[in-house]
Amino acid sequence: MILSNLHTHTVYCDGINTPAEMAAEAAKLGFKSLGFSGHAYTPFDNGFCMSIENTEKYISEISELKKEYEGQMSIFTGLEYDLYSEYDTSLCDYVIGSVHYIKKDGAYLPADESAQKTEAVINEYFGGSGIAYAAAYFKEAARLRDLDCDIVGHFDLVSKFCEQSSLFDTESEKYKSAALDALHIAAEKKKIFELNTGAMARGFRRAPYPADFLIKEIHELGCEIIITSDCHDSRKLTYAFPEAAALLKACGFDHALALTEKGFEEYGI
Repeated sequence: MILSNLHTHTVYCDGINTPAEMAAEAAKLGFKSLGFSGHAYTPFDNGFCMSIENTEKYISEISELKKEYEGQMSIFTGLEYDLYSEYDTSLCDYVIGSVHYIKKDGAYLPADESAQKTEAVINEYFGGSGIAYAAAYFKEAARLRDLDCDIVGHFDLVSKFCEQSSLFDTESEKYKSAALDALHIAAEKKKIFELNTGAMARGFRRAPYPADFLIKEIHELGCEIIITSDCHDSRKLTYAFPEAAALLKACGFDHALALTEKGFEEYGI
């Protein structure tokens, strides 16, 4: 498979490495391309999103890395853009569209902060119903159809803590129906979805996002897949990539996409 990663976080948001450190490790591994996807500025959350000032520095530093690695490895400037982010993406080579919050009763409720926070949100805003919480998340995810982005990120992020906490049953028909309904809407305009191993790398899940029933439906809908590590630590740039490729094959895919200087191109898996 082609070594490439488009979902990469650095010290400019919630990663632990500088862009230069990430690029150096990718080059050492023999990457063909590396894309940076810092969390786009989101006014109500300064905890892990980049500030406007830091975004400008981030874009400038990646521009320098493009020059440094020219001819050796393609470097791309991206953003992970939430439904509620606010930043001009015209200087980006690509955008990952993601849902990290559920907006309810004027509050922006985090979908992936911690199992304890999620349980508190379910109890306070959804009457203790985890399925109602998940359904609200997928209504937000359906709105990615109309977000100006190239890739749909970790489509079922809402399931992040379900292997460790009994927040809701991801095997229930109600859960799967809400997820599939949202996928069908998003896929009307968005044709590239992400297979994301980030929660595996951080010990929350044993399998990538999205779940296999969603991957199979993405294939049936004629959409494409990219493999990413949602990397926050340069030591895990290729975390579980072989397992991810095997899962794609089991779900019907014979190829994935990689971003090149010519645009998104297929490669066999």
